[in-house]
Amino acid sequence: MTEPQPVAVVVPVLNEAESLPGLLADLKGQLPPLAEIVVVDAGSHDGTRDLLQQEKRRLAALLVLGATPLHAQTSQ
Repeated sequence: MTEPQPVAVVVPVLNEAESLPGLLADLKGQLPPLAEIVVVDAGSHDGTRDLLQQEKRRLAALLVLGATPLHAQTSQ
């Protein structure tokens, strides 16, 4: 039997502070464990980024990226 390949999950978020703890708990419980959980924050202003920074201390596989929201981009 072959060993399972590492898997990464990408989660786009915007103002998801209320639902993220449950999602991250579910992802932490995956078997085999996820190689990486990439959360891309699109400019949340509800405490999402603070929550993710706290989770990074407990979850080594968590990578948090920030994205510029569409309404903040300037047209060229």
